Amino acid sequence: MRNTMIIIFVIALSIVWFLPEIPFHKQAILLDSLKQISSIVLAITGAWAAIVYPESLKNIIGKKSTYDTDMDSIENLFRPMISSIIILGCIIIIELAAFILKLVDLPSYIIPYLRDLSFFTIVYLYILQLWTLIITIIPLNNSYREAKIEHIKNKHFDKITKIVQKKKK
Repeated sequence: MRNTMIIIFVIALSIVWFLPEIPFHKQAILLDSLKQISSIVLAITGAWAAIVYPESLKNIIGKKSTYDTDMDSIENLFRPMISSIIILGCIIIIELAAFILKLVDLPSYIIPYLRDLSFFTIVYLYILQLWTLIITIIPLNNSYREAKIEHIKNKHFDKITKIVQKKKK
């Protein structure tokens, strides 16, 4: 996970390096869409966890869980939920800081640095959200693949069983 964060950091830094001084009103558009995306990911993974793992979720919330049983099954959904919550928290901080900084009379030489810092943070959070979407899809894809393999095995087993039963008669 640490390597992933470093890679995201380097990519975000590179983007800001090549696209410096994006005005904050344009950054606000990105921030709003990121807020919506993070909220949707949080809602979907939360609902998914409640539907797929209701007992594990009850045990975790009620602090009756053991890591091996409950957390292991739901861990793949908790990571995206936690990432989305962190991203939403960062968005709130950025919006509050932007509001406060607009009220303060700052020296003009500081403003480009603050714009770049803000844009870097938004790009970093966007890439982190993209990574969150990827780690959400992977378990779903693996579960689908395992279910499909199991279905094919059962289908072939049933055919073989029927053939064996016909031969016995």
